[in-house]
Amino acid sequence: MRIDQLRKYGISKLLPPLGEIEYLANHWRNAGYVMASGMGPAPLTSQELIAWQEGSGISLNPWEFSTVLSMSRKYITRFINGAEYGAQAPFDIGHITSSDVDDSIRAIFGSGARKAK
Repeated sequence: MRIDQLRKYGISKLLPPLGEIEYLANHWRNAGYVMASGMGPAPLTSQELIAWQEGSGISLNPWEFSTVLSMSRKYITRFINGAEYGAQAPFDIGHITSSDVDDSIRAIFGSGARKAK
């Protein structure tokens, strides 16, 4: 899975800091982010989220319920659009220079990585 590959290189956060609503991202993760379908991943449905609530004993209020469903839909949209070369990151990660990229590559592959010209 992609997250396992990212963690192998020291990348553990997939989302920007969420502050007070961090718990919603945790509920979304625990509900499964997305569900499997015959054509690949699909957004969570209301029925899936209701089943998760019943199985987990967690009760979401209406705005939390719709927010988690929306997060799943937006994730799938970015997943599909992100497959295109040069797709924009789903959140702003700030200004990154070529030096930052070089440093990251060296951190992953060691000092033997060639410096960009």
